Amino acid sequence: MRQALLYDPILHDEEVVAITQSSVSVLHYNEGCKRQLTCPTFVYMLHCSQTMYNHLLWANWNKTSLANVILLGNKLSSYHERSTTEQLRKQSYYIYKVS
Repeated sequence: MRQALLYDPILHDEEVVAITQSSVSVLHYNEGCKRQLTCPTFVYMLHCSQTMYNHLLWANWNKTSLANVILLGNKLSSYHERSTTEQLRKQSYYIYKVS
């Protein structure tokens, strides 16, 4: 593992200290899931919003970057199952494209 990054808006100072002692870097600002991945990256996004998943896909929507996304999170096709195709296409285009 080359680098581990973590962002969670509800981390307490004590948690940040403990996390950084384990060689994980804590991001102190919200990137909105718009980080472009330049190497194979495990992305852990359990119970995140539809918007966050869509932003991650948008930021990496090319063959090179998308191939770097190793995602553990919600089943993206479930968003398609809960809305019409047209709604999903308008609200979350990139989830629409992969589901």
